[in-house]
Amino acid sequence: MTPRLRLCVALTAAVVLTAGHRAAAQPPLGGGPGTTQASSLAARTLIVSDGGGNIYLNSFLGATAFYSAGYTGTSAVMVSIEGHHAWNGHETLQHVTQLITGPGGNGGVFTHATGVAHVMGGRATGTTTTVNQQRGVAYNATLWSGAIATTAPGNDFSITFRSFYQPYLTALQTGIGGVRADVVNGSWGDDAGASNGRTVLPRALDALASATGRVMVFAAGNSGPGPNTVIAPASGYNVISVAALGTDVSNPPYNTPSGFSSRGPQDVFIPTGAANGTTGSTITGGRVRVDLAAPGELMTVARASGATDYGSGSGTSYASPLVAGGVALMIDAGRTLGLTNSGDVRVVKAVLLASADKTGGWDNGQALSGGVVRTTQALDQAVGAGRMNLAQALPFYADPASTRDVSGTTVLAPVNVAARGYDYAAVVRTAQNDYRLPAAATATQLAVTLTWLAERGISDFQVVSPTAADFFDSRLANLNLQVWRLDAAGTFDALVAESAAPYNNTEHLFLADLPAGRYGLRVLYPADVWNFTPSSNEFYGLAWNQFVPVPEPAGILVVVAITVAARHRRRRQAA
Repeated sequence: MTPRLRLCVALTAAVVLTAGHRAAAQPPLGGGPGTTQASSLAARTLIVSDGGGNIYLNSFLGATAFYSAGYTGTSAVMVSIEGHHAWNGHETLQHVTQLITGPGGNGGVFTHATGVAHVMGGRATGTTTTVNQQRGVAYNATLWSGAIATTAPGNDFSITFRSFYQPYLTALQTGIGGVRADVVNGSWGDDAGASNGRTVLPRALDALASATGRVMVFAAGNSGPGPNTVIAPASGYNVISVAALGTDVSNPPYNTPSGFSSRGPQDVFIPTGAANGTTGSTITGGRVRVDLAAPGELMTVARASGATDYGSGSGTSYASPLVAGGVALMIDAGRTLGLTNSGDVRVVKAVLLASADKTGGWDNGQALSGGVVRTTQALDQAVGAGRMNLAQALPFYADPASTRDVSGTTVLAPVNVAARGYDYAAVVRTAQNDYRLPAAATATQLAVTLTWLAERGISDFQVVSPTAADFFDSRLANLNLQVWRLDAAGTFDALVAESAAPYNNTEHLFLADLPAGRYGLRVLYPADVWNFTPSSNEFYGLAWNQFVPVPEPAGILVVVAITVAARHRRRRQAA
């Protein structure tokens, strides 16, 4: 099998696993960094330039809130792993001195990788009057570059399993000089039969995430807008998959998914017989595979054509590194503050999704059923939980009034928590964990996300040419997330809302108008999607935010508004 891979830019490219064979590059969607857009821009900013909106994305996405609090990525390590290396001859990337090249890899530099690295962590050089805006999202983080291609730089390239996998193992498991990366970004992918996450690339990386708990962020792909188009490795279970939003001149800006952005619903394969078996059944459209969205059109990014050259880039390739840079800021804050479990992929993902802005038309399938707001979808098929908002993510870590990980990993009895916070814990199969929020005197808004990992493994992380039998899909737990109304004694009295997606490993609820009162969160483990191991508990990340909402401007969709009484519940949808 020769899966077809691509760079997730407007100018897409093909990559194959077998050395010496290349598929033809696709024509550009327009404005990608492979076009003739190179120039020394007067502003030289990480902005949207071609549309004329001139939006400074670091501010737009809330990264400047981290900067103001003193977190610029200093204690975090991030890696951009692409087909080829980022060029450290560019003025924004001269600090990128650690290069990881896969065995048999070409090791050359390319414009695509250069632009992606700039978005993640480019630095100002002082050579322009707008030096601050040369900066990537986590501009003081340590930034490494990894390369997986075995062929020369270009829009087509080939890889072997070892050239692909070794840079990830080095960055996340082995480390360099005793240091391991905290977050890796990948803006490339495979769209050949990869939608159900069962091909080599997502299975290998899911196994690495299971073993390390580290964060990997991937571009969802540019194969939209049809369903089942999220490409591998973003189609896996244990990585963060990012969609693109456009554009800077829309009103409001970056409020709808880009037409090219890949999306679900995605097929899901249910293995039977054995963890390393190949038999099973496919559930068509059973899974959501976009987690989050970020701007992805007409961004000004560094190019490898000259030390001061920039060009216009579009694609999920540039949405993904925005999120990876945001993760580095979160990890920097959590590490500096000494917060437990703050860098685990389950917690990071839960906080990012719980703090996201709902974009226009956002719909996770929530509907009134039996007096309860329910969803079996959890996330929006195109944008996941919505657009990343780092200003809203910061207080989860930096505000001492937030619950910043409940002590221990077991919740033996209902635990009282703050109105905002996160927890890393384990829930026992057929049991539940309960969290009691503070009472609210007025109507509130509540966003809550639950995430966990698929238990996937590989026979040997150093295997050279794995077969299907080398991969183990050991378990996928089926957790549910509920919101309850509490009575005067703090007892879970009336079910208000439930996210119970049968094949996802993420649950999410967004309730726009909870009446005054006291509410609780419940994490349940009723069953497994599949389970070939004796494990009876599942570790998860949970993040929640209950607050009094600021009134939305006219014309902005309020997603779910509900009225809850002790025995009566009503759902209200605003225009």
